[in-house]
This record gives sequence, C-alpha cells and structure tokens, in this order.
Amino acid sequence: MDDYRELLNLIRMGHKGRKIAATMNNDVSSRSHTILFVYRNFQCRGQDYRTKLCFIDLAGSEKVRKS
Repeated sequence: MDDYRELLNLIRMGHKGRKIAATMNNDVSSRSHTILFVYRNFQCRGQDYRTKLCFIDLAGSEKVRKS
C-alpha cells in the first residue's frame, strides 16, 4: 500500500508542474503531451534488477484548417 501512495504522490507532484499554453498557430489548441517514467528496483534469485515503465501520451487536437 505504501508503494501505491508513493506513486500517487509522484503523479500529483508532476501534475502541479504542468505547463499549459496556446500554440503560435492556434490559441484554442487542446494539445497536451505527458511523459511519466516509473522505475522499480527488485531482487530475484539473488540478482538485482531495475525496470522502467514508460507512459507517453501525445494526445492533442488542432484545428487543421487554421494551421
């Protein structure tokens, strides 16, 4: 349960650091890119491992006619 709370706290911290702004082509752009890396260290059969899970959201919507 502590790992879950720690992950949620990290996500909240990242959310607070978000930047939101219009693009030069479109002042009503809804483009939003998010990258989240989750690292996990663990041992298996006496060996140390580190895994990396990447969440990447390149979602966006532009009014193509205006661009």
